[in-house]
Amino acid sequence: TGATQLRFVMAGVDSDAGDDEQMRMAMAMSMENHDGLSGSENPGGLLQGNRNQKISEQDSKSERPNRKENAVELSGLPWSAKEEDIREFLKDCTIIKILIILNDYKKPSGSAMVWVLSKEDTENALRHNMEHLANRYVKVRVAREETFRSTSSDPDAFTVKLSGLPWSATQQEICEFLFGCEVLGVNIEMIEEGKPSGLALVKLETKADLDMALKYHKQVLGGRYVDVE
Repeated sequence: TGATQLRFVMAGVDSDAGDDEQMRMAMAMSMENHDGLSGSENPGGLLQGNRNQKISEQDSKSERPNRKENAVELSGLPWSAKEEDIREFLKDCTIIKILIILNDYKKPSGSAMVWVLSKEDTENALRHNMEHLANRYVKVRVAREETFRSTSSDPDAFTVKLSGLPWSATQQEICEFLFGCEVLGVNIEMIEEGKPSGLALVKLETKADLDMALKYHKQVLGGRYVDVE
């Protein structure tokens, strides 16, 4: 109860302080304890108990780096190429993220997106254009401008559906899964028992973000292949 919590908090307050001061300190400590509990009991800041869990546009965009800069496209990769092979190929670059694009059969398509830390890293990556990786020449180019450019003024059109999600997937994990996309909102659909259904609708900022999100089709999140459509 509130009284029990207050007595518990008061035990940690300096007994030499006056009654008013003790009460003020107790209330402050109570608020801190409440905030700490809410974070551990509600990971990811989800709205527990709601049929649909949503993340606000402002929250989804806060404290996220600009992922539309310093990105390069690789094509002509060997199908056997792994992330570590690409890191070795671009060993003079500080790599933030690698996306090996898969086809509908969960097999590598021979293309990848690579995000690097700085403009200098981008220039270093471009120097590897037409160099060998295994027995193939690999093309390296700056991500095309249209990759990050909107071609429509209707924001409601830029929505993708994710299915096959782990039931434990949070809104934040979905945002991180779609690295390189500006996510405006995530709606995790729930079943009647109040549990996640494995489906989510993700609202994106531009058509370019939608096109980027589709590149994550059949990528793995939490040990599961996720369909993006």
